[in-house]
Order: sequence, then C-alpha cells, then structure tokens
Amino acid sequence: MVWVNRHNIDDCLEEMCQADIIGIDTESTVARTTLDTNYSLLATVQIATPTKVFIYDAKDLKKVHTQSKIAK
Repeated sequence: MVWVNRHNIDDCLEEMCQADIIGIDTESTVARTTLDTNYSLLATVQIATPTKVFIYDAKDLKKVHTQSKIAK
C-alpha cells in the first residue's frame, strides 16, 4: 500500500499506467447539512494494480495532481 503525495505521484502514475488492469474504489464520509439532508464528502481514492494499492487523500488530490509532471 502506498500513500500518494506530491513527492511520489509521478512514480505512482507511471507504475499505474504500466498495469494491464486497475481497480478503483472510493471512501466517503457523511456530513449533515440540515436535520433532513446528508451529503457525502470524498475521503480517499484508492487505485489498485495486481501488485499494489495506491491511496490518495481526496482533500489533497488536486494539489498533488497539479504538482505532477506526468499528469499535466
């Protein structure tokens, strides 16, 4: 399992792109806006190859992605 951050995003993206198959999963939390209304907040994005799982903290995903040389 690898936590993806601004220091390792390019290596992680390169490894993910070389995989024949990937799986994607998300985790979210529920926030209450009123007494009757709930909405989900994305917490993590998980991308798995056959050999490794990459986990992105969703709050930092845009910041991490914009620092990638490959993603641009």
